[in-house]
Amino acid sequence: MQIVDLAVIGAGAVGMTFAAAMRDKGFKIAILDDKANLCPPPQTAFDSRVFALTRASERIFESVGAWEFFERNSPFQSMEVWENDGHIQFFCDELGEPNLGYITELWVILRALAQTLQTSSDIKFFTNSKIAALKFQQNQYLITLDNGEELTANLVIGADGANSKVRELAGISLNSKEYHHHALVATVQTELPHQMTARQRFLGSSILAFLPLSESNSCSIVWSVPPTQAEELLNLSIEEFNQLLSTSFAHKLGEVSLISERFSFPLIKRHSMHYVKPHLALMGDAAHTIHPLAGQGMNLGLLDAASLAELLLQNRNRPLGDFQTLRRYERWRKTETSTMMTAMDGFRYLFGNDFLPLKTVRNWGLNLSNQNAFFKRVVMSHAMGLTGNLPILSRLSY
Repeated sequence: MQIVDLAVIGAGAVGMTFAAAMRDKGFKIAILDDKANLCPPPQTAFDSRVFALTRASERIFESVGAWEFFERNSPFQSMEVWENDGHIQFFCDELGEPNLGYITELWVILRALAQTLQTSSDIKFFTNSKIAALKFQQNQYLITLDNGEELTANLVIGADGANSKVRELAGISLNSKEYHHHALVATVQTELPHQMTARQRFLGSSILAFLPLSESNSCSIVWSVPPTQAEELLNLSIEEFNQLLSTSFAHKLGEVSLISERFSFPLIKRHSMHYVKPHLALMGDAAHTIHPLAGQGMNLGLLDAASLAELLLQNRNRPLGDFQTLRRYERWRKTETSTMMTAMDGFRYLFGNDFLPLKTVRNWGLNLSNQNAFFKRVVMSHAMGLTGNLPILSRLSY
């Protein structure tokens, strides 16, 4: 029988970030994951799984000691959004920042966090470990793995993704709604250099984003399309796909060529009815998933991790897993996440509607907003995690 203070279920970016924030603070921590290899390198030049990291996320990684282990990052200095006659562009210079954020491959994040944690004597990894049961008893949880091994923990953290086993075993209900979109992701090579600019084009029923990678002519694409169109795009020959992709992006970067496999997955809005129970908390995709329209999913999860770590460390006079402390975390993060979800739903409705008068208004609005420097500073400051109700770890001075 293993006895720990904290059991983090899920060795993804959010779970390991939380563990990094809590390490060397006198807690015995177990990290459990059903994968045998936590950070396998990509099979191609770039990992197709990439995330846009905000300044707040950068500061969190820096605060927990992981940023120095990031092997490569792709900073972007501007962002361009357009639809037909409407256009808006953001520049880091307008905020006095060196960049607007980073496009980072998942394996880079996971490897950096694993390196951060590997020297801590407080942390033990249980890989290839699937949870079979959770039983609450005497103010702690008994965790049973599928191989029969057992652990007890004063606080269980469910950071095990959108299909969270912890959420299921804890009996926490979930509100979910299909976006009726699939995300098609791939890595491409472009004829013209991306110039460290993230680009997004609204195409009526679909949204196409080109995210700049560390090589000047390489981008990761995220194409949000209706399910039937996603299937069609997957079945196109490489030549047909390249031609359609180049045309759909108005040849903004010239001719585009696939350099990876194409992957597609459904986009579903999920929000847990509760983030916490006594001695148990959910974070990241286990608590919420949103449309990748603004690239905020990973950043919301990292803020969850930093916020809960802050509250636990501030309330060390209370028992670990104290429900009052966990409820403060739930109120804090559920409010912030709900606000972001509402904003994303509004953007999706606004830009996913082909009603002609609305198209005219939104194109006019984009152009008008592009001329308003104050509006753009406010939008980007919030999107980058420079303003708002932020945890201490994300407010490290740059």
